[in-house]
Order: sequence, then C-alpha cells, then structure tokens
Amino acid sequence: MESWTFDDFDEYASAVQDVNLEMMLQKLIFPRWTIRQIEIDGVRIQHGEQGSGDITKGLTRSDGFFLYAPWSNEHHQRSEGTNLAFDSMLVYGPESELHLSSQIDHAWCTIFIPTEQVLEDGDASRFRNKRHIAQKSQQFVRRFREATRSLYEAIEAAPEMAASCTLALAMRGYRDMAAELIFGGQTLATPNMGRPSLCRREIVRRAQALIDSHDHLTISVGDLAAACEVSERTLRSTFQAYFGISPHRYMQLRRIHQIRRDLIATDPESASVAQVLLRNGEWEFGRFAGRYRKAFGELPSETLRRSKGSIR
Repeated sequence: MESWTFDDFDEYASAVQDVNLEMMLQKLIFPRWTIRQIEIDGVRIQHGEQGSGDITKGLTRSDGFFLYAPWSNEHHQRSEGTNLAFDSMLVYGPESELHLSSQIDHAWCTIFIPTEQVLEDGDASRFRNKRHIAQKSQQFVRRFREATRSLYEAIEAAPEMAASCTLALAMRGYRDMAAELIFGGQTLATPNMGRPSLCRREIVRRAQALIDSHDHLTISVGDLAAACEVSERTLRSTFQAYFGISPHRYMQLRRIHQIRRDLIATDPESASVAQVLLRNGEWEFGRFAGRYRKAFGELPSETLRRSKGSIR
C-alpha cells in the first residue's frame, strides 16, 4: 500500500491516478488532502480524503474501466448534475469524460480494472466514452463497497498478503462483482434544455471549451450563453446543476487557479504579484487578494515567496 498526505491542493490533484484530471478547489474547509492506493494484478484501488470541495473534469484511461464511489458526505457530491447517494457507483468506460463536483470536504474511492480482466475478447470499443450509474440493489453495492474496504484493510495489516493465493481468490470474486456493475446500469443522461435543444453535458462542454480558448480574457455570461446558443437562464441553471455555482463564479475560480499556478512557477526576484496578476488579465488587486485567500488560505504574496521559481 502507498499513502500520501498533501497540504497543497494542486500536488494532491496531480497524484490521482487512472484519469487525466483538471481539478479546481471550490471551498477550503481545512488544508489537508490524502490518497491511499493498492494495486493487485493490474487492478488499482484509490481512496482519497479531501479537506475541500472541488470541481473536477477529466478523461479516463483508454485501457480499462474506471469506477467512482462517494465515500463520505455523498449527498454533497454531484456527477453531471445528478446528486449522489451512499450506494451510488459511477461506471466509466475507456476514454470517458468525467464531471464531478462538491462544495464541502468529502472522501471518495476509485477502482481501475484493465479491459482484458472483464472482457473476454478485450474489445472495449462499444464502451468508449460511455458512463452510467450502476443499477444494482443497494445490498449489492454495499457488498462491493465492503469488499473494497476489506481489501484495503487486509493489505494494510499484512502487506505480504498481496502475493498470496488467498488474495488471488478474493480478487477473482471482486472482479466478478465489478463486472456486474460495469455491464448493468443507466446511462448518465440529462434532459434537453433551451433552444436549440441541447443536453446539459453539451452546454457545459461548449462553455468550458470557450472559456479555455479565451485563457486570460474575461467573458461575460451573456457572451458565453450566446456562444453556447442557449439563454442566460439556461446557462445559469446548467452550471448550478452541474457544479452548484454560477457561470461567473466558475470563471472566477478558474482564473484564481490559473494565477496560482503562475505564481508558483514565477521567481519572486523577477516579477511582483501585481505583474503576475496583470499578465493574467486581473486588475482588481485588493478584491482578488481577498478571493484568493478565501480559496487557498494564504495571500498571493505568500504563494509567490515560496514559489518553485524561487528555488535555485
């Protein structure tokens, strides 16, 4: 078993395995994030605990299936506008888009299973970019969660067990349970909204692509809605359903994270906080500093002083 504890959100985000993620810290509760993981015969199980809320988008690996389960504060976690529950199990096929959000601290668990371990022919093309919520009984999902917990506890108590015949048999049953979750479920779909008729997922995809392409530029909510070909009301309700925040707040959070990464990469002897903010299109220094401190628990100047750029 491997375990890491972080006091920096970006370092924590970069340690999450099996999915190419872009994570934004949404609400800091306490500055502590942990990840534990075990890998047995190609199957990787991760358990994360976050001292914050977050907004996450990503793309799963191309060579296997990715399962996500909320582990605590599950009712405050969302996937594509759907509120999760204790027995929710999200299943993602290879190269599937992932959208998750939470506004408070929480825990989660993910399981990655290589394609060849659940498909006899190894052909996962029909599952690409497909995701669903497992439609099994609460009892079955809870049994799977308990099996996941038991594997963790067994390896933690006796690391040498990872190569034992007993564990190999346990993993065979575990993979069979995972296969039942993978092959049965209800596709994550959202009702059509606005005119022209677009699903929420497509609205979010268009909005994020436009925001990403404009980088340092400020986009009004009206312009963003027009580019997505929906009304402002539809755009606002879509973001509220997906992320629990408005489009304006989403863009604000993205700007804060973008500037934080720039501050971390900057040598404090070569540029000031004001210069970093200006080159990122931020003019309201005082207000920004307040938002930044609320998000990360420190001022921009403190981030710059301990930046990677200052280490020689």
